[in-house]
Amino acid sequence: MARGQGGRGADPDARARRRAQLLEAAERAIKRFGSAVSMDQVAAEAGVTKPVIYQHFTDKAGLHAALLARFEQRLSSAVSEPIARVGAGVDLRGLLEAGIDSYLALLERERALYQFLVDRIGLGRQPGEANPMALTHRFGDLLTIVIGEQLRLFDLDSGAAPVWGHAVAGLAATVGDWWLAGPTMPRSRVATYVTDLVWCGFSGPYVAKYGPVPLLSQRPARESEIAAGPFIAALGHS
Repeated sequence: MARGQGGRGADPDARARRRAQLLEAAERAIKRFGSAVSMDQVAAEAGVTKPVIYQHFTDKAGLHAALLARFEQRLSSAVSEPIARVGAGVDLRGLLEAGIDSYLALLERERALYQFLVDRIGLGRQPGEANPMALTHRFGDLLTIVIGEQLRLFDLDSGAAPVWGHAVAGLAATVGDWWLAGPTMPRSRVATYVTDLVWCGFSGPYVAKYGPVPLLSQRPARESEIAAGPFIAALGHS
């Protein structure tokens, strides 16, 4: 019986497929019943008994951790395209705005699941339980890549990259929570407003080092390396 239901003795590939099916059923149940969904409701959606769910996820905390990991993968995929375009000749401000918009779009598209994941912040996590803030932290890590590369490109202190990356991620997460609760404006406008807020802060170190000059006419010494770079191009049009 255990083999037929994907128990511990089952083939690893079959067990992985069964686990994925149960996670998909859990997401459907969350969309139907909201963040207070019960394990009984998840099992009913999957067409199995509750002990079968526990074979794969131990308890609700285990199910939450697995769903969080899936959502984190979606987050990485959602912002990977802007991240992949980082480099000379690219509009960094545009990439930042695209990344924030992609993050907000994921929250909008997966509203019920996102709410289920973050609601556990106020429930008191058990030792070893996944941290819902991992979503924001992951977004911060991705933004750090973009910011760090640009700071190094201009011989600026790249130590600011993780601080700025996670600060922007936290800002986007807080704004996203507020916006999802009662969207009063288009998502693209929200992303633009958030980007507008942080962009002047990003320009500060450049201005401090190179001065408030017309950025497209005076460049740092490594002009051949950074000509038409995204940091200069974007600031020049801000």
